[in-house]
Amino acid sequence: MKYDVQSQNSFNLLNALKYSSIAGWELGALLCAVFVPLQLWIIGETDISNFGDHALSLGPLGLWVFGFGLATFLAHGIALFCVGVKQEKLKLLVFFVYLAHFVFIVTVVVFAAIRRDVVDSYGQEMWNKAQSGTVDLVQKYFNCCGFTDNDKPKFPCNGEDTKNLCSDQIRYITLEGTPQVAVNTPLLLTFVIISILILYDIWMFVLVILWYRCSASTDGSIDLELSTSEMNKSSIYSISRSNSTVSTCVTATTTNSTKGKYAPETGSLPSDENTISGSATSMNDDDDDVTVKHGSCFSKTLKCFGGVGQFISSSLQELFHWIGIKTAESPAIFITLSIVVAVTMTAGIIQQRRMGRGADLVLPEGSELRDNLATVGKAFPSWLRDNSMIIVHDGMLNTETIQAMAEFDQKIMTVQDDNGASYPKLCFPLGYDECLRSNLFELWNFNRTITRHLTQEELIAELNKSPLIYSPYTHIPFAINSVLGDVQSDSAGKISNSTAHLMRYFTPQPLDWELKFTEIGLQGFSGLDHVYVKSAQSEDIEFDKTFYSDVPLLIIGGVLIFFYVLFMAGNWSLVGHRFWVAVASIASIGLSLGLTIGLSAALLYPWTQLGLLAPFLLLGVGVDDMFVILRTWDNVVSRSENRNKSITEKAGLVLRLAGASITVTSMTDLVAFCIGISSTIPFLSSFCVTLSIGVVTLFIMQVTFFFPALIIDERRKLKKHDGFLLGCHPHPEDYKENKYADMQLQKKFFKNILSYIATNKVAKVVILLATLGMAGVMAYGVTQLNYNYDEDWFIDQESYLSDYYTASKQYFKDDGMMTSINLVGGDFYTNRLAMEDIKKQIEANEYIVDNSCYGWFDEYAADSLRKGIDYRNDSAFSNSPFNFYQSVITFVRDTPVFATDIQFDLSGTLTASRFVCKGVPVDLQSDALPGMQSLRDLCNTLEWENGEVFPISEDYVSLESILIVKSEIVMNLSLTFAAVTVIILFLLSSFQTCFWVLISVFLTILDVGGVMYYWGLTIEAGTMVCLILAIGLAVDYSSHVGYKFMVYTGDRNQRAKAALINIGPAVFNGGFSTFLPIIMLAGSNIYVTMTFYKVFVSVVIFGLWHSLIFLPVILSLVGPAPYKSATMPS
Repeated sequence: MKYDVQSQNSFNLLNALKYSSIAGWELGALLCAVFVPLQLWIIGETDISNFGDHALSLGPLGLWVFGFGLATFLAHGIALFCVGVKQEKLKLLVFFVYLAHFVFIVTVVVFAAIRRDVVDSYGQEMWNKAQSGTVDLVQKYFNCCGFTDNDKPKFPCNGEDTKNLCSDQIRYITLEGTPQVAVNTPLLLTFVIISILILYDIWMFVLVILWYRCSASTDGSIDLELSTSEMNKSSIYSISRSNSTVSTCVTATTTNSTKGKYAPETGSLPSDENTISGSATSMNDDDDDVTVKHGSCFSKTLKCFGGVGQFISSSLQELFHWIGIKTAESPAIFITLSIVVAVTMTAGIIQQRRMGRGADLVLPEGSELRDNLATVGKAFPSWLRDNSMIIVHDGMLNTETIQAMAEFDQKIMTVQDDNGASYPKLCFPLGYDECLRSNLFELWNFNRTITRHLTQEELIAELNKSPLIYSPYTHIPFAINSVLGDVQSDSAGKISNSTAHLMRYFTPQPLDWELKFTEIGLQGFSGLDHVYVKSAQSEDIEFDKTFYSDVPLLIIGGVLIFFYVLFMAGNWSLVGHRFWVAVASIASIGLSLGLTIGLSAALLYPWTQLGLLAPFLLLGVGVDDMFVILRTWDNVVSRSENRNKSITEKAGLVLRLAGASITVTSMTDLVAFCIGISSTIPFLSSFCVTLSIGVVTLFIMQVTFFFPALIIDERRKLKKHDGFLLGCHPHPEDYKENKYADMQLQKKFFKNILSYIATNKVAKVVILLATLGMAGVMAYGVTQLNYNYDEDWFIDQESYLSDYYTASKQYFKDDGMMTSINLVGGDFYTNRLAMEDIKKQIEANEYIVDNSCYGWFDEYAADSLRKGIDYRNDSAFSNSPFNFYQSVITFVRDTPVFATDIQFDLSGTLTASRFVCKGVPVDLQSDALPGMQSLRDLCNTLEWENGEVFPISEDYVSLESILIVKSEIVMNLSLTFAAVTVIILFLLSSFQTCFWVLISVFLTILDVGGVMYYWGLTIEAGTMVCLILAIGLAVDYSSHVGYKFMVYTGDRNQRAKAALINIGPAVFNGGFSTFLPIIMLAGSNIYVTMTFYKVFVSVVIFGLWHSLIFLPVILSLVGPAPYKSATMPS
């Protein structure tokens, strides 16, 4: 059915409905992006950097708000679409959409008002999980304590005598007891938003009912229903990510009848150059692979694929034909809406939070190690903060160096922070007037009178005095190897010299003094060759710097992409070049990136180091989609039957073809990215969520922003306006382009050189041998790959902290992994002898160095025996646990170095204890995996009544990530290969061609894996996700060459040559547009970024080799017969 203009009232009604839908659309976007940050700002949070943490604490509430916003956004978006189509049956759809939206909002509001118990339970759960900063913020604004009676504290919070519960205060419009805040503004704002949503739905109901009763509509509408003649058409479209790949090919029809004003026209079969490269799923059933016997199971399967593909193809083409016409009719509106919605959603970045280091980065929620770390954090709240310096000097133990180090130690002790406090006032206390620190001078009790005049002979004599040296400062054994590195011994086995000296200073909490400590270390000291420093804050500070350290590289990559687009998009003439189209392409990608980051932040996904890599990858993907649209336009307008059509008609034809193309190719990437989301490693899953959202938003922006901009530019060209100065400089009507404007050098290279090489007999042998030889070398590299991971990789490799880690591994590499054995809960009085048994069993483990376990109980037992107390006998404590615990408290008071290894509750009962053991040294981090697993299994068998025993080490987080990667990598790669196999089968409908395309993809991934080994990479979380993404890109390269081979007739050489000539430039540009921004990452100093660079540069190089050289050669030798509908190449 078709509608025409009947009256001005009808026109005004549709405009009211359209603009009301647009306004509701924007309201939904605002709810998604800025409602939660606005509420946080209202209740007093002014530091934007804290918004993300608060949003996470209020996560369930934020997701409900996001759900309201998304429902509103979708409801009005559907209405806007239906108003444009103006189908009779779609009026009912709009009505029911708004009805569902209205019912959803009212139901939630009524339920929340009636079931206060459920709301309180939901709020209590959220309150319990909230971070302390968020709880304090809420309590301060609402003048309340806790959330329900069960959570009400025994003592007033924030120093107030009385306070209401938050569950009560939040419900009241007037806040009690807070003169400075008399009105509950957040609640009022919520009421206002909900009221607006309800009233807006009622308003839209009225408009829809009036629209339904009105029989007229605006002019220029189209009907998406196809006539019988149109249903007989088989319009095949290309599935490509690059230029020169999409053009019309209408088969098996001679009629020109259409039903819409801008319906596509039929024409004669185009020449080979404009023949479409397309999806075989759009072909008739007769176009199955002729190598498959008719009637076989394979044939039936192919027909099924072809039928599904034909339905999807025709549906997508009709949808995009309509969108193309609408964008051509109102390009400025589409561009404006795209900018407004994208900028609004980008505001969600305010909620962005960074994912920290360690467990949060790589350990999934609920993992055993994460639970153990949480238990340790509660059991041992006091933690030593280590501030270390490594002094490297040739001849460390000579007199001059010793005295220089003594002066340096004194300088560190006296340096003051901005408040005038020095280390003795800020340190972790060791007794009443001493500080916990560790270095060589500990052997002289840090006596300045002695150490400032200490000689080499005195020091060496002290170090060799006895095999076991007790520190006079801490009263525990002094480990020489933990203080001196690269120790040299004489012929008698006695220490004679050293190269490195480790000096450590401990603080109880984050302090400004730690920053001064770093400054002192970076300044070095006279008489010492090298000083490497790491304060307790260094890791966090340097890690935070890496989040945006590569932004300049991203900007340079964007500039390179701009010039690449400018060079390839148009021709070299004053009118023909497309400067502003290139600007629009970069702007569309920029808007997409902002929308992507804002949307992922609003969904509470954290920003990680990998996050900055997403723009580099999405730059290449976005430019590929842009080239599809550009070359489709050029191919459509170059046909004689289209030259006299209006821009609007051409736009419908172009997007009919290109829209379906970029949809399917975007789906290829989306599948790979979505499989990465399934990873249990948090930072990988978050990164893949960002990429998945990015692919979708890129696709939307290409259609709603870039394509309308292209239409405006094409109208500019018709007016002969300058490509740069636009209407400011119109050219004369008789303006002609110069003869060098369109030289097509790239296509000539593929036609005259590369296609000849790929079809020459001698060259074929060389190519096959080179490919197989390269595969063999790379296969060897794959077999040599190791699993490895190190948290230090996330630090800038040229930072002072990286230098410290390098020096530590170089001079103290013989130290094995230190593991603490934690005993939490249980009766320590009854189980005190069991602690000795546990220590013996741990030391007996093959992965633990003999007699290396040491803890407070060893010294307590020795001290008790020296005092004549038999700690094994209950009578020594008068059979009283209290007496035992008091003796332990006395011991810790006298030996405070163990204060952080024991924990007592308020009653003085011992609740947690730990001791440390040294693991056997290993070469690679992954070599420690058996030791970690062995200790875990052993601890699970140990008897500790009413408590738990488990091992923890700083290296366990890295080891756990390796275990996760080992368990996931094969499954994820297999799922990705399976998914792309289905997609390729849809594209090709030929099992034989599909097989060779998959072989090409497999060889690409194999070669990338080999390059990883030869380039110094390992198998870890970052390389795993890169390999998954690489499969999606490699498929894009090879599948198009395989399909082109199937659509041409002739012998195999002719078909391979034709495929290279017609699709080769497109595939190359697709790879190069990905390569160009990624090559900039070569200048990065971050391991994760360098890994991304190395893998994806390899993917592009090997992907292009196998798709443009190997695949044509193999198909020219053993390729299948063409489709029955194939045409002869020109």
